[in-house]
Amino acid sequence: MSEVAIDQRALEETKTTGETEPETQSLPAAETQTSEASENVANQNAVTRFIEQPAIKRALPGIIGGIAVFVCIFFYLWISSPGMRAVYPGMTESDRQTAYELLNNSGYNVQVDMSSGEVLVENDRYHEARMLLASQNIPKAASLGSLGSLVEQGSLTTSRFIEQVSYRAAMENELAKSIAEIGTISNARVHIAESQQSVFVRNQTPSKASIVVKPYPGRVVSKSQIQAIVHLVSSSIPYLSRENVTVVDDMGQLLTDTDGDSALALTTAQTEHRTSVEANYQQRIQQMISAIVGLGNVRTEVNVSINFTEVESTFEEYDRDGNGPRTRSESLQLEKDSQPEAAGIPGGFSNEAPESPAFTQTTATIDSRQNQPNDVSSSSTTRNYELDREIRYVKQQVGSIERISVAVVVNENAYTNDEDETDQTKLNQDLQRIEDIVRSAVGYSPDRGDVVTVVASAFARPVEELDEPWYLEPDKLDGFVRIASVFGVLLFIYIFMARPFIKSMQARDALEVPMEIEDPDGISDEERQLVEMGDVETIQDVTARLKPKAVGIPAEYLDTSQPYDQKVALMRFLVKDDVGRVSNLLKRWIDDE
Repeated sequence: MSEVAIDQRALEETKTTGETEPETQSLPAAETQTSEASENVANQNAVTRFIEQPAIKRALPGIIGGIAVFVCIFFYLWISSPGMRAVYPGMTESDRQTAYELLNNSGYNVQVDMSSGEVLVENDRYHEARMLLASQNIPKAASLGSLGSLVEQGSLTTSRFIEQVSYRAAMENELAKSIAEIGTISNARVHIAESQQSVFVRNQTPSKASIVVKPYPGRVVSKSQIQAIVHLVSSSIPYLSRENVTVVDDMGQLLTDTDGDSALALTTAQTEHRTSVEANYQQRIQQMISAIVGLGNVRTEVNVSINFTEVESTFEEYDRDGNGPRTRSESLQLEKDSQPEAAGIPGGFSNEAPESPAFTQTTATIDSRQNQPNDVSSSSTTRNYELDREIRYVKQQVGSIERISVAVVVNENAYTNDEDETDQTKLNQDLQRIEDIVRSAVGYSPDRGDVVTVVASAFARPVEELDEPWYLEPDKLDGFVRIASVFGVLLFIYIFMARPFIKSMQARDALEVPMEIEDPDGISDEERQLVEMGDVETIQDVTARLKPKAVGIPAEYLDTSQPYDQKVALMRFLVKDDVGRVSNLLKRWIDDE
């Protein structure tokens, strides 16, 4: 039990009457617990006596300060220590050993990752280390899955199937590296389903490819980049069309949805074209008017209505000039006679035998021929060619401008003098000039229904941008954070370590304050030794010695008093002798609790 505990127990005894000493335990287990408690109290007393030595008390603030400084230095070094990074992930064991020895001999802070075995260097010197290794042709072995590894790993015993699988894996890896070179993509994976080609056209099946891309945080893969990836992969693999290439992001979203892409792409292109035309008109108007009223004193908005309808038409016109029809006629006549024409050799005889006049039948035959009717047919056709006939095939251009609307606002404050008076005459003249300039710039056409509006209005005062405070700059803010961390550690040590210890030391010193000798003619050394050695027979003798001199007894003398009731009597005497100091001591104990 410490001295403070003894004093508290003695003071509690003064508040009650008729109290007796606690009964001792008679059981062996109780005696064992009492002996262990006595050993603990003895150890605590030894530590307390060591700390209460004058030399230790004087050096204690310095010791605490040194520990705090050491903790702060360790904490600061831990915060400011540079991070480590793998210099070449995926190197072989031989390349790792060579790279480790080279970097270590070159003065680099090299470490080996215990989990993966990668060679790590500081982030600040990462690129220098890679350049150094590249100058020494390290890593020498080709990376796994590349086309170079096929040459190194090839052998005569490799089957054709293994060669095809290795080639496909190498092609996938190379395509993934090429896709990862795009600025918005951090990583990519490619899967190729290449079909077996057949000599028969009807048995050929198309190849297919699937791509998974992972963009950088906060970046988005645009439509043009997706199309570029599709073209890149389809051009690298035989018999692979663009329709059979699928691109998916790391969130599982399909980026190559072909359903309705044509209409959506067309609408997007039309919107972009319209925005481009409006921006072009707006920039031209802004530049011209700013030269008149000053930079920042004009605002313009342009709305262009564009017709994207594709129209094809055919026209046939006659007498377009109004000179009267001019024609050219052509007549065709055709006559046909059914009588057989003469045949044979002129001047020669026929092969037919001469007719005998005796036969009537022959005469009848001749008569039938002579009496046969002759069929004659004729036709007449007239064709007129119109000389002023014109046939036109017209295809209207897509994206023609149908209507233009322009709104211009001029800052009225630009025409205000020092007395805040506006020159209305000059303002009206300039507004009319500006309207004429705008109409000429946009190609104003009243037939199309174009509208140009120019007004003057006072602009609002621009809000001044506040400069960023110097203490919010990234470099200085980082330094402030580190300094605040150090002060936070110091404050933590003071609140939870130094302050409780100082309070406990002050409490121990307060116990001795009311016990110190106030009379310069206090107790002699012999009397103190008598009290300390317990040579006083009764409490009355101690009271008789101390009361005339109005002194107190040091706290350590209470441990040497022989009986318990004498300790209680001494404390009662001290309480009655100096009530103020005892009350202050009790208040201090309550505050500490």
